[in-house]
Amino acid sequence: QMARTQQKLFGGTDDFLVTRELEKTASYDQKLALVDCLLAVAAADERILTLEGNEIARIARELKVDQADLSRLRAAYRAFIPGAST
Repeated sequence: QMARTQQKLFGGTDDFLVTRELEKTASYDQKLALVDCLLAVAAADERILTLEGNEIARIARELKVDQADLSRLRAAYRAFIPGAST
């Protein structure tokens, strides 16, 4: 119960702090690798839900990943994104 309460109170803040620290310390290639990994995990069930894709895009923006690079990474997972052209 304590863990659930802490997540409700501070989860978003903790996520932001982690992303902000990664943005400062990771190289650009490491940031790209992280976003690629997030997409791979989301696609593990052979479908990237809109909610998952939106959250990954938000993380990429916070990491200051260029939109062109995010689009390139997403293209590799196009088959798992409902409604995306193949």
